[in-house]
Amino acid sequence: MSLTQSKNDAPHIDKHKSTTPSNLLRTWLLTWEVYPILLVTGFLCLYRINTTEFNTDQAAIFSMARDAIRFGLFPITSNAASLGITNPPAVIYILLIPALFSANPLWAAVQQALLTTAAALLTYIFTRRYYGRLAGIVAALLYATATTTIHYGRFIWQQNMMSPFVILFMFALYWGVVDRRKGWFAPAVLLLGLLFQLHQSAALLVIPLFVAVVLAPKTIRWRDIVLAFVLLFILYFPYILWEVFSKASDLHAFSNLSQHEATGGNETLRFYRLFLSPYGQQPTIASSVTLKFVPWLSWLRYAIPLLLFAGIATALLLLVFPLLNQARATGAPDPMTSVRSGIRGWWANFKANPSLGGLVLLLTWQILPVLLLLRVTIILQLHYFIFLMPGPYILIGLFIAKVVELFRRYQPGWSLLRYAVYGIVALVVIGQLLGSVASVIDISTGKFDDRTF
Repeated sequence: MSLTQSKNDAPHIDKHKSTTPSNLLRTWLLTWEVYPILLVTGFLCLYRINTTEFNTDQAAIFSMARDAIRFGLFPITSNAASLGITNPPAVIYILLIPALFSANPLWAAVQQALLTTAAALLTYIFTRRYYGRLAGIVAALLYATATTTIHYGRFIWQQNMMSPFVILFMFALYWGVVDRRKGWFAPAVLLLGLLFQLHQSAALLVIPLFVAVVLAPKTIRWRDIVLAFVLLFILYFPYILWEVFSKASDLHAFSNLSQHEATGGNETLRFYRLFLSPYGQQPTIASSVTLKFVPWLSWLRYAIPLLLFAGIATALLLLVFPLLNQARATGAPDPMTSVRSGIRGWWANFKANPSLGGLVLLLTWQILPVLLLLRVTIILQLHYFIFLMPGPYILIGLFIAKVVELFRRYQPGWSLLRYAVYGIVALVVIGQLLGSVASVIDISTGKFDDRTF
């Protein structure tokens, strides 16, 4: 099987057999790349998890979940946020699962590690379905070995839980835009509401949701809209009660934030680059294992952004090339006539090819929120960028898959070129893996320096 096939390529087996759950399970169990993805993420997130970070926020949210179990309470909020508001209660509901079985917060950290591992697996499934097997492998391995993935995957915190739900949210959007199936709108709205409760930065995900509505309006039924509002009301009903009793105190806090002077700019780009590869700042602890690896890994802070730019350029080219081809195909002597005809032909091709809509969703998810964060009225923190993950790695996977496909199609005899690309990917993955292992060792042995994060 070619690693670069671009179809919705769950392994090709008999269609009648593949419809049964047992055959689907057997197919995935025979997909070898799933195992290193799960092994790497699970090991790095669970290794010495008893040394997990446990500070004021962690104690507050877990104790609220445990008290809800012990005393039969119904949480309508969680802890206070740095923005000066009281957070919605979704994180408490998620933590009810480990709190139901034990008062030990260790099991909540284990649940967080499993959520992060699930996010890595979902990254593979999503990317493979829409961009091919090789793209899925690259995206999942890069995401699974990223230092920030592992760092935020080892302790309980609202925003740390976002990643699997972000991927499910994008699945829902692609379900409508790319697959042209109905019934996606209500789950997408519900997931967006849940993500906003986990962290307010997820409000920017309304941008790809709006784009999906524009691209696939015929897939939305009135009952989907009604169901979306009902689900959203149920999810937010406890928090609405809090706002009523507190006289909309959080809404006033939000309105005050909007009156502050806009900041951001270089700080936004610095944080984003740091999130992708945190080896620009060296730990100050002399015995840190990470400190010993930084000279060997500093090239990653250039390699990852460059690969991301290449991924963005690849997605843009896949959108623009049909337009250029249509303009050439018209053959009109007047350039303006040629351009207009080309645009009409491109739009017809765009509507006939739903996968192009998926590229638009992917780009709007990754580009527009970052542009908006360039001018914000709050003090940015590194974890504000979690809602963008694993988008950068999906774009990198798309770039790698298309480069290999290009070499395979136009230079089939030059196999060394393809192997060189595989080698570059392996080098980046191994580099990230070494950095993450060093970071986990530092965290679990008390040599952690959070200047890096």
